[in-house]
Amino acid sequence: MTETVERNEAMRAITEHARRITRGSYEEVNDLMQFADTTRNPPDIAELAETFGMMSVKVEAREFAWKQTVEVLEQKKEELQESLKIRGLSSRLVLWFVFGVSLYVFLTVFALQTDQSDPVRVVLLRWFSSLFVISQIIMMVALILKSGYPLSDYGLTLKNLRRSLMESVLVSTAVILLLAGLKFWIQKEGWAFGGRPFIEEKEFGTMFLYLYVLNAPVQEFLARGVLQSSIGRILMGKRRMFWAVVSTSMIFGMLHTVYSLPVALITLLASLLWGWLYIRHQTIVGVSICHLLVGLAAILLGYWDLLVM
Repeated sequence: MTETVERNEAMRAITEHARRITRGSYEEVNDLMQFADTTRNPPDIAELAETFGMMSVKVEAREFAWKQTVEVLEQKKEELQESLKIRGLSSRLVLWFVFGVSLYVFLTVFALQTDQSDPVRVVLLRWFSSLFVISQIIMMVALILKSGYPLSDYGLTLKNLRRSLMESVLVSTAVILLLAGLKFWIQKEGWAFGGRPFIEEKEFGTMFLYLYVLNAPVQEFLARGVLQSSIGRILMGKRRMFWAVVSTSMIFGMLHTVYSLPVALITLLASLLWGWLYIRHQTIVGVSICHLLVGLAAILLGYWDLLVM
């Protein structure tokens, strides 16, 4: 009689533990395992308790793994949603940039259809260029701010400032020395720059020189910070940043075809250099200084007037 009562109590306890397990409660598994002691319980009761105990351990382990899998999937989902969001913004930025570029080229070519002297043509191109840059930067900044992303994601940051400045100054110095040496050699051989001074001091009296001080960093924000960064976020694969630099440089060079083909080709090469600097530092500060120094050197050494003519 006593054995039957103990058996019934054990069965009730095991049944209750089984119910708790089905409800997802595994806290009392140790209490269940005490019935698996064959020295205190009949063999069939001990075997049943051990079976339920092992089952609860396995179910708990699977549930834990499932929860971890769900957490990983939720994290991946958030990352995917963030990636789609930033790619959507990048697509809009590139779309509006291309639209603006197309409009700029059409309007420029249309404005130059009339017969004009070279000085008037150059001044008109410079003002068209300035208006295009201003309109584009207003549009891009508005889109970025509306998206909620910080402008630091588009190069407006002081991160890596010191290294950026050092490398940009070194690269600028090398390029300027190359330009100066090339002009000295060309003048010596009499191929160009005939009768012109080594430094074009007349440029200090032009508005273009001072507008360039503002245009260079603004152009770098648009070309490197917005366009190159956006293309890099849209493309896939290991070489996406390489193609982002190349495609941005092609567009940047194409914009200068309104001046002349040599200006466009040289600008394309310079843009490849600036794109590489931007990838290294992810800030427009250093690359803007390099753009400014090299551009001013080209103007003061007379390359701009030579190539535009």
